[in-house]
Amino acid sequence: MPKAVLACMELLIRRKHDLISNEDWELLCQLQPHIEDFKQNGNYGNMELMAMGAMQFSLTHNMFNKDFVAAMYARVLTNSLTLITPTLDPLGIILDPTIGHINHSCNPNAYIIMDGPEVSIRTLTPVKKDEEIYISYVDTTNPFHRRQSELQARWFFSCKCTKCQKGATLDEDRWCIEPKNLSDKTRLVADALVKQEELSEDSANHVGETGDEKRVAAIQGRAFAAYEEEQRIVDPQGAIEVIQGTMQFCHETGLWPMYRQPLAALRDDLIVGLLSVRSYRVAFTQCAMRYKHILPKLYPVHFHPIRVVQTWQMAMLATYLANTEDIKESDINMGLIAMMLVRQVLDASNLSHGADSAFTKSVRQKAEEMIEELKRMVGDPDKEVMNRELELQKDMLMQMGDSVKV
Repeated sequence: MPKAVLACMELLIRRKHDLISNEDWELLCQLQPHIEDFKQNGNYGNMELMAMGAMQFSLTHNMFNKDFVAAMYARVLTNSLTLITPTLDPLGIILDPTIGHINHSCNPNAYIIMDGPEVSIRTLTPVKKDEEIYISYVDTTNPFHRRQSELQARWFFSCKCTKCQKGATLDEDRWCIEPKNLSDKTRLVADALVKQEELSEDSANHVGETGDEKRVAAIQGRAFAAYEEEQRIVDPQGAIEVIQGTMQFCHETGLWPMYRQPLAALRDDLIVGLLSVRSYRVAFTQCAMRYKHILPKLYPVHFHPIRVVQTWQMAMLATYLANTEDIKESDINMGLIAMMLVRQVLDASNLSHGADSAFTKSVRQKAEEMIEELKRMVGDPDKEVMNRELELQKDMLMQMGDSVKV
C-alpha cells in the first residue's frame, strides 16, 4: 500500500481516538490540499480512489466524508517530508503540522534534521529576529529549470526566491563549453536524441531556443533519464555499469563540470555501488575526488548535513582501509586520514546535527577511540607534530582526488 495512503489512515485513526490535539488537527487542516490543482492535472480521480481506501481501511467512514478524506490525502501528498536517519537514509514519510507550514526557497536558510523520534529545524545561515525560515522542498543543486519543473509538478508553484530570480545563470546551470561549441561527434549524438521529443521538449531540460541549445537539452535529458533508470536497478553490478556508462557519456560531450547534476549524483550512487560489491579502494578514490572537487562547490557551508554525512562515510571507509592491505602507498597513512576526517566531522556535526544528537555522540566516541588507539601505538604524540602530519596526509588525500578523470 502506498506510504501516503498509510499516512492518511494513521491520521484518521489517531483523530478518531483523540490522539491528535485539536490545535494540531486545526494546523493540519490549514495546510493547502491543492484540490483544484489536482483536478486540473487529471490526478484527482485516482486520489479519490486512494482516499476511499484509506477511509474504509481505517474504519472512519462514519466520522469523515469522502471529500474531507480526499483533501487530507492531498495534504499528505503535498506537505509530507521524507523520514530520514541522522545519516540521511530514507525510512518513510513524515507529516508535521508545524513544519508543513514552512515555505520553500532554493536558497534556504534552514533545513530539517531527524534524530530518532525528534525533529529539529537547524539554520544554515544566521537568522534575524522575525526573519522568515525557509527550507528547500527539492534538490537545490539541480539546474534552474529542473527545480522549477519539479516544484510546479508536485507543489503547484513557481519559485521566485533570491536564487531563482537570477534564473539559469548560476553554477548549477554552467557548462564547460558553450552549446555552440559542441563537437561534431556530440552533435550527431544529440541530433538522434532530439528526435525523442520527451527529452528535448521537456521543460525540466530546457537550455535555450537555438538548435545547439536544444541539442544540449536533449543530452541533459538523456543523462537525467539514465540517472533515474540506474536508481531502479536492484543488482549493484548492473547499476554500476549504467552509472559508469552515463558518466562516460557526460564526459565525452565535454559539457559537464564535475559538480553539475546529474553527474555529481551519479558519482554518489557509484560510490554506494562500489561499496556494495566490496570495491573499497576504488570507492575511496571516488570519495577523495568528491571531497576535493564536489562537496565544497555544491555545499559551501561546511556544516551542511549532506557534506557532513558524506565526509563521515568517507572517514569510516578510511578506517576500514587502514586495517586492510588495500592501500600500500608508503606516503599514505589511512589511519591518520581517517582521524583527520573524523575531527572535521566532529567540529561540523555540533552545528549540522546538534551537540547532543545521536550522530554527534557517535562521532565523538569514534574520535576518542582513535585518540586512545594512537596513544596505545605511539604514546602521547606532540600536538604540533601531529597537526603537521595530518596536514601532510590531507595533501595526499587531495592528490588522490585529482587522480580521477571521469
